Amino acid sequence: MKRTLAFFGFILWAFTFCISTAYCQDVTQRSTGVTQQQQTAAEPFSIKADKLGETLAEWKANNPAKYCDNSTVDNRPGSAVDPDVIYCSPSGTRTFANQEELSETAWFYKGRLFEVEIILRHWSDRSLVITALGEKFGTPSSHEIKPLQNGFGAHFEAHTWRWTNGISTIELAYEDAPEDYLIVTFALDNIYKEIKDRRQKYKANKARTDM
Repeated sequence: MKRTLAFFGFILWAFTFCISTAYCQDVTQRSTGVTQQQQTAAEPFSIKADKLGETLAEWKANNPAKYCDNSTVDNRPGSAVDPDVIYCSPSGTRTFANQEELSETAWFYKGRLFEVEIILRHWSDRSLVITALGEKFGTPSSHEIKPLQNGFGAHFEAHTWRWTNGISTIELAYEDAPEDYLIVTFALDNIYKEIKDRRQKYKANKARTDM
């Protein structure tokens, strides 16, 4: 009788252990799947062969540089110098979404790509660029419209389309004014915000010293 009870006790333990183990394996697999999905969703946006966050050396391998400089923090006259920030311009004629580029600038913070700014010649081609961005990156996260008025009383609208994925942002900005440009910006959010704050603080300090 004791042997029989011991045998059934062993069978019950083994069955419980298998259920517990299978459950744990299932939980582990599901947890791993969630982690993998989060990692996939957290990939920074890419621009052609380049990805935000890549090194300066990786960018140069894909883009023969016309020049690289760190004379100012934002490539604008009179701006501050930041030794951690370098900007580069690729050489040759370039296109984006099959539209001719007027200029392209890549920005690096401590050797990592955190911003790419592309200026296209014709804002009238905006629908083609918006369509191309939508096909590659999906539905825009937002579309902001601001009314504008110039010194002659003419009214315009400033449009900003955004695509976001939690760690990086794409912006397409233009004003529906004659001869205006399309500006497409790819940015790594955390670094871009830090550099943007530096630029704004510098401008505020410079304005105070000019008074």
